[in-house]
Amino acid sequence: VWMSRSSLVWGPFSVVWGLALAMATVLLRQNQDKSDRYLFAFGTVLGGVYESVCSAVTELLFGTVFWDYSKFNLGGRINLLYCFFWGIAAVVWLRLGYPLVAKGMDLVRRHVKPWMTILLAIFMAVNMSLSGLALARYNSRTDGITPRNQLEAFLDEHFDNARMERVYPNAKKT
Repeated sequence: VWMSRSSLVWGPFSVVWGLALAMATVLLRQNQDKSDRYLFAFGTVLGGVYESVCSAVTELLFGTVFWDYSKFNLGGRINLLYCFFWGIAAVVWLRLGYPLVAKGMDLVRRHVKPWMTILLAIFMAVNMSLSGLALARYNSRTDGITPRNQLEAFLDEHFDNARMERVYPNAKKT
């Protein structure tokens, strides 16, 4: 089934995957001279821990579970098979993906102006903040709580249940 894996209300951006990629790059680059077997093991553990932390944080912040591993899971938050996928992804990213992206970034860097980076950072900060507010309001709305101020009325109008269910198709309230 084709579905959105976005975690933001505007655009196909995934905070979880983006942070995972940034964290993996920082942590794995220190070990890039190690064997693929080491990178696989490190990526497997790192991915499992990361996925578990993300699951717990989103449940605490939003009262919502975005993925549920009901079969072959460790604590319901991570799946051992997916941990192995994280390990494979770590090796592929460090050996193939990151070198290509780094070369591409060098080419683009000459054309990107500082104001463009600032504009993108502002857009993403607004997008993440609005997404968090819209998700919190969606949870309140589904609990039957009516809007108490203009911001909540705005969120109800622009981020109704149908839209939120398209953006977060796997979200389940806890």
